[in-house]
Amino acid sequence: MKKKKNKYFVINRRMNYFKSFLLFSFIFLLIYISSFIIFRKNYYKNLLTSMTNSVVDSKYAPRGRIFDRNYKLLVDNKLVPVIYYLNTNKDNSTNQIKEAYKLAQIIDIDVSKLSLKMLKDFYLVSNNCDSLISDKEWDKYYLDELSYNDIYKMKLERIDESIFNDYSVIDKKACYIYYLMNNGYYYEMKVIKKDRLTDDELVKFVDYIGNDSGFFIDYSYEREYLYGDTLKSIFGKVSLIPFDEKDYYLSNGYMISDMVGTSYLEKQYENYLKGTKGKYDYNTLEIIEYPKRGKDIVLTIDIDLQIKIEEILTRELINAKNEPNTSLFNSAYVAIKDPSNGEILAMAGKKIRKVDGYYSVYDDAIGVLTNSMTPGSVVKGASMLVGFKENAINIGEVMSDNCVKIFSYPKKCSWKYLGNIDDIKALSLSSNA
Repeated sequence: MKKKKNKYFVINRRMNYFKSFLLFSFIFLLIYISSFIIFRKNYYKNLLTSMTNSVVDSKYAPRGRIFDRNYKLLVDNKLVPVIYYLNTNKDNSTNQIKEAYKLAQIIDIDVSKLSLKMLKDFYLVSNNCDSLISDKEWDKYYLDELSYNDIYKMKLERIDESIFNDYSVIDKKACYIYYLMNNGYYYEMKVIKKDRLTDDELVKFVDYIGNDSGFFIDYSYEREYLYGDTLKSIFGKVSLIPFDEKDYYLSNGYMISDMVGTSYLEKQYENYLKGTKGKYDYNTLEIIEYPKRGKDIVLTIDIDLQIKIEEILTRELINAKNEPNTSLFNSAYVAIKDPSNGEILAMAGKKIRKVDGYYSVYDDAIGVLTNSMTPGSVVKGASMLVGFKENAINIGEVMSDNCVKIFSYPKKCSWKYLGNIDDIKALSLSSNA
């Protein structure tokens, strides 16, 4: 009897433990759920918004401007009309090809970058090419022995390239437009044309392209150089992210289609010059936040001095080429510094060449930095200073301008024998001795 009683006691005790566990679990679950509803409401609300958000960044933002030391504007931004394409959920390949042909008849677009691969891709989408695959190959595909990519590659390889000889200009333009429509992420705005978009093209675009085509006109920014080619090479270029630097830019929040400074000042000060993109609603195209211009930079260059130096260089280059024995002379460079702090006040370079019987001078300011220069008699002053410092010669010392002979080297003489001369006379007459 006692043993039976102990058995029921153990069962009841276990049931009480189980009930207590259920009670505590229910209380914990209630508290945990309450924390979601009360304490973390905003967090999950924002998370839901970000997952379903249709807000995306605009394509471009205006870069910061570049000024000279006196705050004269050197490099600015100008608005240019751009034809964009934005993929919508209803768009399919058939609709895209139809709209590409429609746009091809309206705008002039450079197809020089059109490749054979682009043509083949376009042909596959435009035509049913299943016949290029044998029945046995289709059987392997259905048995998962061949992948979709395998079938696609086989189709590409088997397209007769002579077909493209019959492609008209419109066909090629439509092909390239279709490529641009699908190049990159599907949700990005794709640039179809931004160079030399004429007023006639804009009018035709508005008249013939429907709102449901996915194409629309917006404005982008291009660099505007207020002093023409002056210092343009020093400013550097702005273009798409170089392939070998894409990892760096992508890890710093850029998109692969972003425009960045790729050389010289534009690249050096990219973090300052880059603007902040605007935001718009993907579904309604409503602008939520306008783009902001990047920070401006001020150079030590004095643009007035720069222009004056360039005028002198141009004039003297032409004058020099009219002198005899100047067949190898084709460039001149000048850099002017403030001696008190080393600031560059002007940096000019010019090259000259003969075109159709006339001399043409063009800018080569970047040559001041990149070209190697063979020093001439200018080093004689430096040589004399070293001589003074090392007590090899004395200030005012008179020496005979005899030829100098160093073992295994030919004699080095002045342009003529200059007689007995002191240091000042040696510099003025360009003595090699």
